[in-house]
This record gives sequence, structure tokens and C-alpha cells, in this order.
Amino acid sequence: MLGAASRFRRIVVPEGSKLVIDDAPLNLTLTSLLVYGNLSMGSAACRLRSAISITFAPAAGVATNQMMTLRGMNGSTVDIHGELFSPTWTRLARTAPPGASTIALQQPVNWRPGQLVAVPTSLWKDECRNQNEVREIANISADGRSMTFTTPLQFMHYAGNEYQTEVVLLSRSILLQGSNETAANLTGGHLRIESKHGRISGVLGYRMGQQFQMGSYPFHFHMAGEVPPDSYMTDNAVYASYWRAHLAAQASFSSSILP
Repeated sequence: MLGAASRFRRIVVPEGSKLVIDDAPLNLTLTSLLVYGNLSMGSAACRLRSAISITFAPAAGVATNQMMTLRGMNGSTVDIHGELFSPTWTRLARTAPPGASTIALQQPVNWRPGQLVAVPTSLWKDECRNQNEVREIANISADGRSMTFTTPLQFMHYAGNEYQTEVVLLSRSILLQGSNETAANLTGGHLRIESKHGRISGVLGYRMGQQFQMGSYPFHFHMAGEVPPDSYMTDNAVYASYWRAHLAAQASFSSSILP
């Protein structure tokens, strides 16, 4: 039985069985979660609002690229549905100058204090100057159109008639992340769906992917061919990725990706 904080080397969900993760706080550390049957972490009609994190950590004697994975094997079904935040990104309503702690948004949001937000650069050319910024929300106005950060912005982010900088929610109620132990090697966990049945929504992938390892991306339909319309990856975010998010199937894929 999974407790609020649990550590396992490997969890296997056999064919014909089902692992159900309830809507309760969970901090799970493991090397691999292999699903041959069904994995249920909420559904589109019943999303998990509790803070749930799965950390992929190495195990002695096992090659890194052979572990640190959540894999939906052929014939399996993987359902992961975190809380739905709407919208998952919007734009600035007016330019935010350097030193600004409060920004104005074009659309009302249902985001919350404590969540992380990305404000990308608005430079025309940003090859040498990284002005992407990530900030924590301190509070949000009652109408959801004004947001204050715990620390001010360092750079100017433009919002004019022709273009407005995006404001992107990174945090999700479900977190899949790589461990500190393999960060120096640019190696994190990866979610890989090898069947035609996977529905992933409301998930943050942090320090995920294994750089230059084929098939080891943060979120991935792997050689699944044409999948049914009810398979999708949507409303997710990828932050501090070690490898690109990748789609090798014909399915819905909508995520925010910030390197």
C-alpha cells in the first residue's frame, strides 16, 4: 500500500490488474513504474486536486537509461489527470517594466499563490541574452486579471498593439520529476506510452527526459502509430527539461515547454 511518502525500486502493474491512486497527498520515489494493465490517477471527469509527486531516482547496478521511467506497455491504459487550470497561459495586458512585482493579464485565471509562472523574453533576438523569467505567485486579484510575484521581474516584458508577452502557468497538481542525484548528467525520468491508450492531462514534467537517449523524452507516445481520438496529452507543462518533449503518434498534444 502506498503511504503519503513511499519509496520503491520498481512497481509493476500486471496485465488484467489496475493501480488506482486516490486524490490524497502523495510523495512517491521510485526507479520505474511499468504498466501492463491499467494505471488510474483520476479521469477527465474526476481530476485529482491533491499535491501528488513522483520522483524518478536511480538504483544501484541498473543502467540509468534502462530505468527512471513510467511506461505504459503494449496493451495497457494510462490515465493521469491533474487539476484543470484555465487558461494554462495568457498574455500581458500592458508592458511590465524591470522591477515590476505586479503584472496585468488579458484573461482572468484561476491560478493560485505558491504556483510558478514563466514570463518569456520579449527581445527580438535572444540568442545570447536569456531574459526568460520564472516567478512564484504571491497573490492574485479577485477578478483574476492582476498577479503579484514574491520577487520582482528583472527584465522588461513588452505588451503593445502588435504583440504581447505570454504568461505561462508551470505548476500542476501532479508533478513528475527527475531526482537531484542524476541532475549533473542531464538525466531525468520519462513518461513513455507504448500502447494506443494514454490520457495525460494536468501534469508538470520537471527535470525530465534523458539527453541524447532516443525514446527517453519527458512525455512520449512511442511508435504507437495512429491512436484513437480519446488518447491525448494536453494541459501539461515541461520545465527544465533535459530532452525535448516528443510525439511519435497521431494524437492530441498540447503542452507548455520551457527549457
